[in-house]
Amino acid sequence: MRELKWHTGGLPGLKVDIIKSRAKCWKALGCFSELKEDASKVLKLTGNRDSDALQWHRAADEGLQHKSRSRDREVLQPREASGMEAGCVLC
Repeated sequence: MRELKWHTGGLPGLKVDIIKSRAKCWKALGCFSELKEDASKVLKLTGNRDSDALQWHRAADEGLQHKSRSRDREVLQPREASGMEAGCVLC
């Protein structure tokens, strides 16, 4: 029974590690909605004490604001149709 308790106790840390690894990918890909979501999950699991997650959350907010401003400019000054959508192809 002790082994089961030990393994169960390690799961929150493992879960945080997995989410943090995924968040690094989201940041590199520029998928800011997903980055913000994962940063929020890490902050919730760590009691708002993870410095990486705090930084990712800010970066996601800034990236989303930038994308929003870029879309607003596109509406005002439409580009020629290039067949490619703006933004992350994975998002």
